[in-house]
Amino acid sequence: MYLFQKKINCTSFLIFSFFLGISLSCNKIIKDVEIIKPTPLVMSDDLFGTSPINVLGEQIERIAWCGVQYDQLTKKRFDDFKNCGLTINYNYYQNADQLEQVLNFSQEVGIKTIIHSSETDPNHPKLAQTILRFKNHPALLGYSIMDEPQRNKNNFTGTIDEAIAHGKAVRALDPNEDHILYITNNYIPLEDIQYLDAGINRKILSFDYYPTWPYSIAPGVYNSWFLATEIEANHAKKIGKKWWGFAVTAQHLKYPAATVANLRAQVFVNLAYGAQGIEYFTYSVPKGTDDYVNTPVNANGDTTLFYTQLRNINNEIKNLSFVFANANVEWTRHYNYQKDDPAVSVTTSSKEPVTLPSQIKKIQTSIPVLMALLSKNGDNYLVVVNRDFEKNADTFVEVDSNVKRILKTGATVNAEQHINIKPGDALIYTWKK
Repeated sequence: MYLFQKKINCTSFLIFSFFLGISLSCNKIIKDVEIIKPTPLVMSDDLFGTSPINVLGEQIERIAWCGVQYDQLTKKRFDDFKNCGLTINYNYYQNADQLEQVLNFSQEVGIKTIIHSSETDPNHPKLAQTILRFKNHPALLGYSIMDEPQRNKNNFTGTIDEAIAHGKAVRALDPNEDHILYITNNYIPLEDIQYLDAGINRKILSFDYYPTWPYSIAPGVYNSWFLATEIEANHAKKIGKKWWGFAVTAQHLKYPAATVANLRAQVFVNLAYGAQGIEYFTYSVPKGTDDYVNTPVNANGDTTLFYTQLRNINNEIKNLSFVFANANVEWTRHYNYQKDDPAVSVTTSSKEPVTLPSQIKKIQTSIPVLMALLSKNGDNYLVVVNRDFEKNADTFVEVDSNVKRILKTGATVNAEQHINIKPGDALIYTWKK
């Protein structure tokens, strides 16, 4: 994606302003907004494709599923991984010797790894030997326990009871609670999530939900996406834990190729609900599969245009981490939605009416958006997410003079009155308490 700026002479500008005023007066969606002086339209996309400049301090983690593959364990591949803006590597490796290579390269480039191999599987005779071998490695973040356990026996994965037993066995060998027990739950009933967390102490909750399939309800949105995310966020907050959420980055099954819009929407919706990490599925092509295409890294380990796209999204997350990392989510709400809105047709507390902070006098949007109010270290942040993958959200705002808008570089500017939020993108406003 590229942005082009055109120079407009004074005559053209006046004509443009005149027709803009007519267009706004005829708009049946945006009402009761007084535009004193029409201004050229500002687009929300202010960083994409550039290098990050505000990357110090607390960070939202960026986790890659199917990270560096076991037959591509070279410094070059780990440099590519780090340069993509990723912070945590996760993949299945064949044996403990490969795990040692992975951890050593991870330490060298400055990332962490969650280890997973046959020798860390439950009941493997070398489980204890493997844990004791690596538990003091500086690049170790934690241990993969199980992906998407279910309450009852099934043909897809193990049970929650089996995950709890495996986690307890690993924790007995490595009691360092900084090392996470990595268990990902999908959209299972809340009582099952509660049962899992009552049975084992997960430092990080990992929540798996992909909203980009099957393009039949709204532009790429499952109708339970927001409900499921809200349930996970509320559960994590209640038990005082951080949680990570997913974004689809690989075209597979019926999931389409990642676009800037659907990637941003997945990222910013998760962040608006309080996620402290974004998990990408996948970074490379999983071994033994033939239906994964358009991945950031191809089967040969080479970077693709989707790598560049992911790196640019990660640059945005890096720069905005000072807003989202360890922030308190006061509320997350849908705004300007209709009762029959398919994306929020299920009952959720985020459908409750929005009471704007007094510093935000008015917001009008042409399509429904997701809003979140965050607070942190004496600062307030209002996040407005265009959850749509296809349409711009034409937006008008009236704010106090001390309210600023945060660009994706981390810099602040005066809040524009008229701005277009690109598909999947977000606006962030800030003011002091």
